[in-house]
Amino acid sequence: IEEARYHLLAATNLLRAADKEVAEVLAHLGDVYRRLEQPARARDVYERAMLLLSGDETRDGLLERRLRQRLKLRLEDLDARTSGASDESNP
Repeated sequence: IEEARYHLLAATNLLRAADKEVAEVLAHLGDVYRRLEQPARARDVYERAMLLLSGDETRDGLLERRLRQRLKLRLEDLDARTSGASDESNP
């Protein structure tokens, strides 16, 4: 899982440097953070992915709708897990 985090962070940084963040990459990075029990970081990248999807009306196919649904479910799961619990800081 650490290797996946390393590669997804590298991909995210390369894409950001080219002004091209990709929602799918962010969603996978959020899944890695969730597996590493870092809910604040997971939430941050899930929310960025949702923002990217909502800002691009030209991409509204089946895959995008499924990704939006998956992100929504992940965020709801994080809400359920962290309600009332303290969350780690997000550096």
